[in-house]
Amino acid sequence: MDIDEVFEALSSKVKSYEKRLSQIEMSKDVYDLMINGQIGLIEAPTGIGKSFAYLVASSLFVKNFNKKIVIATSTINLQRQLILKDIPVIKEIFKDIVFDIALGRQNYACKRKFYAYASSIFSNIEDPKAFLANLKHGTKDEFDFWQEDIFEQIKSDKDSCMGRFCPQYRNCFFFNARARLKDADIVVTNHHLVFSDLFEVGEIFDAIDVLIFDEAHNIEKNLTSFATISFNFYDQLNLIRNFFSVISKLKLFELITKTTQTMDKLKDELINLANIVDYSTTYNEKYAKDFLIRVLDLQKQLVFDFINYKDKLDIELGVDFKALVDKFNLNLKILESFLSQNYEEAVYWLEKFKDIVLFNITNLNFADLLKKNLYPKVDSVVFTSATLSINSDFSFIKGVLGIDKASEKTFKTEFDYKSQAKLIIVNNIRDPQNDGYADDVSTLILKVAEQIHKGTLVLFTSYKTLNEVYDKAKDTLKKLGYTVLKQGASDNYNMQKVFFNSKTILFGVSSFWEGIDIKGENLSCVIITKLPFEVPTHPIEKAKYANLEKKGQNAFLNYSLHKAVLKFKQGFGRLIRTKDDTGFIIMADNRVLTKPYGKIFLNSLPEVDIETKNVEDLFLNLSR
Repeated sequence: MDIDEVFEALSSKVKSYEKRLSQIEMSKDVYDLMINGQIGLIEAPTGIGKSFAYLVASSLFVKNFNKKIVIATSTINLQRQLILKDIPVIKEIFKDIVFDIALGRQNYACKRKFYAYASSIFSNIEDPKAFLANLKHGTKDEFDFWQEDIFEQIKSDKDSCMGRFCPQYRNCFFFNARARLKDADIVVTNHHLVFSDLFEVGEIFDAIDVLIFDEAHNIEKNLTSFATISFNFYDQLNLIRNFFSVISKLKLFELITKTTQTMDKLKDELINLANIVDYSTTYNEKYAKDFLIRVLDLQKQLVFDFINYKDKLDIELGVDFKALVDKFNLNLKILESFLSQNYEEAVYWLEKFKDIVLFNITNLNFADLLKKNLYPKVDSVVFTSATLSINSDFSFIKGVLGIDKASEKTFKTEFDYKSQAKLIIVNNIRDPQNDGYADDVSTLILKVAEQIHKGTLVLFTSYKTLNEVYDKAKDTLKKLGYTVLKQGASDNYNMQKVFFNSKTILFGVSSFWEGIDIKGENLSCVIITKLPFEVPTHPIEKAKYANLEKKGQNAFLNYSLHKAVLKFKQGFGRLIRTKDDTGFIIMADNRVLTKPYGKIFLNSLPEVDIETKNVEDLFLNLSR
């Protein structure tokens, strides 16, 4: 069976399947990359059907060569689509191929902890053994009727794991899941878990022959998250509370009292520092060093107090106790690293979180990390996304990924944007720095809502502006019959479901620029309020800019602009999801017309009719 024959078989398995030449061509390209052991960069716009393209290629490659393939996504939504929708179809054709999903360890319950602490925290469970026997995989979603902080007390954790010495080892949810991965031919997971396994742990995948990164435009963001370690007061506080809740029967009142006093002092210092920090900022010795030294001393006291009680715990509780102390020591090392500032490739920065400050250290040397830990370990790596290039030029993403040589391919969209969509640039919205900006955007949204009476997505670049505009427009929108949602009021998955049941307008930032898949009349208009440039004052962005300037490069043109264009393409792509979709993309930032770089944004889009209008002249006719 070859790729053409597989897609012929697919047409009989998938309802309303449309044969797409670009999809078949992409599948053949992916297969060739695997055969030749190459790195590939493939930009496949919405409508190509890239997930079926690489699933078919992967399945055929496994069947013919008995290799191991890992598919890594950035979002849970795409993982759900692959596991629940796409892979079941593929399995009807490739019946002997074994698929599985790899989750992080923290998603599994630890049976030892469950039995040890059941009487303390699970009073509603009469028979713990029977309860666990009814669980399929022991994952967090099977415990969703409990509060999240309760699951935190029983989740699997590397530091507290007894491994083969654990009385529950043979029946361990986590190790059984890892054992199943050894037998799997194709594994679906997320970017972060791949990085963790390749760079640090090495306990998940025995060997990977081919690695496919879908949603590859997010790799830099996910690497930034992975490469950041933090001293987080609230994480540490939760660890202590969880530990005390399960050992309260030991009556260690003196330790509890001492720990509470120390943590109260820690919080006071972090609150005081937060009062002089605006959002996120680079660490500055002039105002932060004295706070840091006091926090460091308090952390040392915390470690000392706990270690003094280590002989008062039994062996099993001692494992959890040691894990807690190890975490305290890691936080201590983070604070000591802040004081020494001894790693040139890292940025040391403070982040305002709730009422305190977090101390963060981020390694920025992503390209070298990948060159050292990824490419030498895998025969072939495929990076794919709807947005990887700027006008079919992959130079930016190659620089981010540390790629010197790769096979590059850009597919044209399957959609006819000329007949399906129109881009309207509104040229009389005041500058975002102007006090009247939120009023102008609110007026624009209401003008659109009065005419379109269909699902609308409004994309912002900051929560501050989103909240301002939402407060100004929500009441009028509700009077017009809209269900009005804003990001943060509910989880993203449930908000998407609302789109299918009502006339909805959704105010979103960040994650809603991508990964939201609403088809038909449920989404007929996307309003982009502002070009999505990163905040240049964020310490990570400042550090990246500084590194580029040291190399003699223009940070705005060679980095900031490229990132903004890729995100702009993602936002634009929310509207047209099928060949039957129609609607409007409305751009409220006229810099695409007035700035020299505006052409780069517009030239990155598929061929679409563009009009320029004032707000008061807008006329939206979906029946055109």
